Order: sequence, then structure tokens, then C-alpha cells
Amino acid sequence: MLLDTPFEWLKAHSPAWGESTGFFDHKIHVLVVFLPVAFALGLAEVIGHLHISPWIILFVPIVALVPIANCISASTDVANEKLKINGHPTLGMLLNVTFANVVEIIVALIALFVQKDEVIALYSLIGSWISNYFLLMGVVAVICSFKGCTFRGMNETTAQTHTLLLLLASAGYMLASALPFFPIHTRIVTAQLFLGVAIMFVVLYAVFVLGFQLRTHEAMAEDQPSSFREGSRERKVSTAVKQDKAPDHANLSVAVLFMVIWTGLAAATLLKSVGISKIFFALIILPVFGNLFEHWTAITAALKGNLTGAFNVAAGSALQIAMGVLPLLIIISHASGKHLDMAFDVSQAAVILSGTVIIGFAFSDSRTHWLEGLVILFISMLSALLAWFQIA
Repeated sequence: MLLDTPFEWLKAHSPAWGESTGFFDHKIHVLVVFLPVAFALGLAEVIGHLHISPWIILFVPIVALVPIANCISASTDVANEKLKINGHPTLGMLLNVTFANVVEIIVALIALFVQKDEVIALYSLIGSWISNYFLLMGVVAVICSFKGCTFRGMNETTAQTHTLLLLLASAGYMLASALPFFPIHTRIVTAQLFLGVAIMFVVLYAVFVLGFQLRTHEAMAEDQPSSFREGSRERKVSTAVKQDKAPDHANLSVAVLFMVIWTGLAAATLLKSVGISKIFFALIILPVFGNLFEHWTAITAALKGNLTGAFNVAAGSALQIAMGVLPLLIIISHASGKHLDMAFDVSQAAVILSGTVIIGFAFSDSRTHWLEGLVILFISMLSALLAWFQIA
């Protein structure tokens, strides 16, 4: 009886495969059994009757998030298609990006204002940037290439615009991270400079979204008319819209929020017991489950031959973190007397800047292949390697 509620609840909120397809016809949904297990483990740990390995407490909620992520991805796809019908394709893209970044925002706010840990707050957002842009884009290109998909016709304006803004953001954070090496470096001057740059980034991002994306260049969210090869067959990319109902996934959102917060607390316990570097924990481990929905949505879009959709999710999420969420958090922290720094490790800043330049070259011809994906993937691996040897 304990398992009936999550099964039926998740089944009722899953619109991905229409009315004729059963929920458990898709093997990945069997992982929903981990949902009540995660709740039970969490309750047992809080009560204190069981002493469970932190690795188990960390692993079970992450696995339970997978079928939920699939359902949320499907429901946002339905909403996106309806917005495209009404002539607002960019709103669908922003819906995906904003909803996916809610997890990172909550984790950073908890770290900064509840746990009062500025290192976790800063590096968790930087890790989300790296995970969304480098790890995700690399995985998308590699997986889809080996499945026999050759992409063409990605929206050139989308690639160039996102890369341009991310280059600016990378340069800004690089200069902020290198500021301690300059003679003008004082605590007051540095804090004022960080606040000024953060305000500039927030204003520019607002202009980009409200003026550029939603008014003058709204059509850039659309994929270019193209075809892609899968196996030995040539198929046209379909823009037909499925007449599915968009569900109210508020209950899913609450479940996701609870699971992410609990997993974050479990990961914090793991950090203390295993002795992992705090920077490695925030930069690499936290984004693994915090960015699950962006990764799922982007890979799903890429497997359908929609490289523009995959790029919009990956680059859009990274851009929102770099020029929207993180600068806004810096402004809020200054207003509350916390003074969160914009500067982080200069080697990580250099990796992000050089990686953004590499992606700019890789997508300059509006197409990609598995070798470019592997190069982009190695950028995130380089960041992880640097973080492993950093002490904080």
C-alpha cells in the first residue's frame, strides 16, 4: 500500500507517451520504486534508528529523480509546443531554462543564508555553469553522433548570440578572479567593483531576454528546417505538435524540491565523512543531481534531431546562471551584508573562458560531430581535475 501512492501519482502526471501507452511500458519508470525508499531512508536517518552509509543516502534520491525528470521533461515539451502554436517559441525555451535552474537557485540560497557557506554558494553556481555548458554539450554531441545522427541547420543566431554573451561573462569573471593580483586590490574597492559588474550583468541579461529574445529576435528559438540521418534512413525533422494535455506538475515540483534538498543534506554529510574538498563537492558533485532536468531535456531534444533545442537548454541555462542568477545573488548578498565575492579560483575561470572560445569555434558552422563533443567534454573533465586538487 505504501508504494501505490507514488506509482499512481507519478502515472497520473506523466503525459509523455499519450493515452495508449502504459506508464510502466517505459523501463526507466521502474526506478520510481526508489522514491518511497528515499523517503523511508530519510525518515530513518532523522529519527536515528539506523546508521546508513552516506553514499546510499546520496545515491537513492538521485536515482528516484530520474523518472520524475522524464515526466517533467515531457510535460514542459507539451507546454513548449502549445506556446509555439500561439507564436511564442521563445517563451517555451525560457520556461525550460528557468524551471531547470530553480534547483540551483534554492541550493545556493540555502548555502548562503542558512548554512552561511559562501564557498558552497559560489561554486555550486559555477559548477552548474560548467555542467550545463561544457559537460552537457559534450555528452549531447558524442551520444548522438554514435547513434548515427548528423545534425545540420542549427540556428546560427542562437549559437552566436549565446556564445557572445557567455564570452563576456567569462571575461568578467576571469578579471574578477585575477583582481587580487592587481595593485588596486583592496577589500572595499573589490566589493564595489564586484557589485558594479553584477549590476551590469543583470541589466544586460534583462535586455537580452525582454528586448532581444521576446521582441526583436523571438524566432531564433526555432530550429532551422533541416534533416538528420539516423542509421541508414534520412528523415525530415518534424514540427508537428502532439495534442497532449499539459499537466499541472506542481506536485512533481514539490517532490523534486524535497528530494533535492534532502540529497543536498545527505551530500553535506558525505562531505564531512569522506573528506572530499569543499570546492570539488560544490563544483562537481552538487551539479550532478541539480542539473538533472537540463541534461535530460537537452539530450532528449538532441536525440530527436533538434540541436537548436538542445543548445538552447544548455547554453540558455548556463547564461541565466552566469549573467542572471549569480550576479543577482551577489547583489542580494551585498544588500543583506553578506558580500558574496564574484571571484573564484583563477584556474577555473581560465578553463571557462578558454572552453567558451572552443565552443564558439566548434559551433561556428552551425553543426557538430563527435570529436568536437569529445573536446568539449574534456573541458569539464579538466575542471573536475583541477577541483580535485584544490583545498577549501
